[in-house]
Amino acid sequence: MRSVTKRISSGIYQYGRFQIENWGNRDGAHWVATDNGKLVKDLQGVNLDRPTRREIVRCLDRYFS
Repeated sequence: MRSVTKRISSGIYQYGRFQIENWGNRDGAHWVATDNGKLVKDLQGVNLDRPTRREIVRCLDRYFS
């Protein structure tokens, strides 16, 4: 299990070597995983609205396992 090392800023989390970013707009959140700004994975259906660290890791581990 990887861990979220830190919250970089509002809407951006560090997960292993990936940055988990909210590319959403006012219609709603759209979470993606990026590596140095390049899209790695679209996290369709991931709800990270005010999540706990444990919820983030559990959710992301499903996508990256």
